[in-house]
Amino acid sequence: MTGKMTGTSITEMAPAKVNLYLRICGRRDDGYHLLDSAVIFTAFGDQISLTPAITDSLTVTGSFAAALTNITDSNISTYPITNSAITNSATAPNLCMQALAAFRDAGGVIPPVAITLEKRIPVGAGLGGGSADAAAMLRALNAHADKAVTPETLHALATHLGADVPACLRAHTLRMTGIGDQITPLSPMLDISSASDAPPFILLANPLIPLATKDVFAHLQSAGQGAAGDIGALDISGLARLGNDLEATACTLVPEIASLLSLLRQQHGCQIAAMSGSGASCFALFDSQPACQHACDTLRKSGIWAEATHII
Repeated sequence: MTGKMTGTSITEMAPAKVNLYLRICGRRDDGYHLLDSAVIFTAFGDQISLTPAITDSLTVTGSFAAALTNITDSNISTYPITNSAITNSATAPNLCMQALAAFRDAGGVIPPVAITLEKRIPVGAGLGGGSADAAAMLRALNAHADKAVTPETLHALATHLGADVPACLRAHTLRMTGIGDQITPLSPMLDISSASDAPPFILLANPLIPLATKDVFAHLQSAGQGAAGDIGALDISGLARLGNDLEATACTLVPEIASLLSLLRQQHGCQIAAMSGSGASCFALFDSQPACQHACDTLRKSGIWAEATHII
């Protein structure tokens, strides 16, 4: 659906992001680390709905609403947001609201909206949840605004909102470099689900111990392996074997990550298992949907959060 918003709601998926590999390539003077990473997106993720309203508001629902909103006794919370509360994108209370404020600051015109965020991606999980939500907001706003912004402006807004947001704005298989703002499509893998030599089924798992990206980088001891070089000949498993320079530090901070990786590697049909992003989420690639689902069921019976899905 495109064009101006009407009286009905519009929805936008915020697919979970998975870093197949992540290399540290240096550090800028401002403290940001330079990265090299191949990123894929899954059919599993959060969902954002926008409905025309009298005033802007944000409602958070879903299994991880409490973790996002610091609520302990409910899985739903509604925030009425006054116009003054979102005039400054830096002080908006949620990345979705920050995206709305930044969009308007950049010249985008859209009337007040009631935002519903169905939070299914674990919080602080290394699956790009907040970044995916912000990117989905930008896509939805620009598609339905009374006045849209240019693609270049949209990319600039994404970069301002967070290092992972530009990649999540694209939401397809790509390579991200720089601080995450330099995006290169991985053309041979764009139709990855039909590639016969690459397992398209992916199991996401998380020990449900939030791990802040800033904490992982703050404790990072290694300078990293540097850029991966030419990756054009690698399939998805080959990309995952390039490693994650943050994994050792993340496992030190949250030892359960190492245990989870070991468990994933023991599952029948597992091609490879690795950590995504800064953790604590891990993923495993499978060559069949039944094997992926069976592993998911096994982990869930052990009390581990897991989601069997496929790459989009």
